[in-house]
Amino acid sequence: MRAVGDAGGPFSQMPSKTEGGLQPAHQPYSTVTRPKNDSYNKILNVIWELKKLGKANDTIKNISKLLHRLAKSTNLNDPEAVKSFVAALDRNDGYKRNLIMAYEHYVNYYGLTWTKPKYHEIAKMPKIPQESKIETIIANSPMKLGTAIAISRDTGLRPIELMRLTYKNLDLQNGLTYPETAKHGSPRVLKLRNSTLNMLINYLTTRNIGINETIFGTWNSDLYGKYFRYYRNQTAEKLQDPSIKSIRLYDLDTSSQP
Repeated sequence: MRAVGDAGGPFSQMPSKTEGGLQPAHQPYSTVTRPKNDSYNKILNVIWELKKLGKANDTIKNISKLLHRLAKSTNLNDPEAVKSFVAALDRNDGYKRNLIMAYEHYVNYYGLTWTKPKYHEIAKMPKIPQESKIETIIANSPMKLGTAIAISRDTGLRPIELMRLTYKNLDLQNGLTYPETAKHGSPRVLKLRNSTLNMLINYLTTRNIGINETIFGTWNSDLYGKYFRYYRNQTAEKLQDPSIKSIRLYDLDTSSQP
């Protein structure tokens, strides 16, 4: 099987992304479609301010995406128009909350006046996937992706945390990981299963990774999610089991076994 991300592979025609920091001023993020008004430069000012404040690159990227989403459909300089657009949007309150939180950075930067609407994300019971189905996805994935999925399953790491994992975060002798946490979480020591540790060691032997380099190279959480969904769906179709398509990366957070 062709490796994920290789030329000619299923994602070879996907637009490339730049990891870490901003791209040149004319192209802050290659994944965002430029609005047809002056919102582009105004959003860039907000993003640069967040960068100067030390916000994490993943946080900045998400805020940028959400602001561009708003800019394509409404006037960012009119808070009431933004509130009306979000209120009428056919999405859940969690997504609306994220839009409002992103827009609040724009409001604060430009000194706009508004009454911030309140949206509350409804807590849901996690849907724990069957272990056998996770194993099936791993078995039908390329080495790099299968290794990442196995680590997600064992540790419950968020995709962002997993993609930040460096060689120095690993204790291969004892099968332990020492991840840098997202959202200011407490430091953790996480154990890998023997099968996952063997996969990881086999994967690392095919790569020339420096001690301070991320073990999954140029991947970020977005690419990891896209590759996971592609091979998950491919596995579901191969086995004619549509239930596999319902498994999400974040479901793996609760699938770890003692």
